[in-house]
Amino acid sequence: MRPERKAEQVEISVKMDAAEFQEFMEYREAKGKYEEALERVRRAPSMIAASLANAVEPAAGKPGKWKIVDQEHMDDAMSMADEYLEKKKTTRARC
Repeated sequence: MRPERKAEQVEISVKMDAAEFQEFMEYREAKGKYEEALERVRRAPSMIAASLANAVEPAAGKPGKWKIVDQEHMDDAMSMADEYLEKKKTTRARC
């Protein structure tokens, strides 16, 4: 077993010019926006599934077949899935 470590405080000093500091401050402010966007992407599959649950129901007498009962929810699900897949594709391209 590893011995437990106590949290240590570390003080760091950084030298930067005004432009670098401004860039850092903009990043800190924008960080929240990026985290919100990431959370939306994480929630997307469950939102798509919920929309599909409202859009389709099993077809009577046809096992494994589904019937669209709400076109508006189906359109929402399809557009959300398209947007989700597009974001995943562009994210992979950047990695």
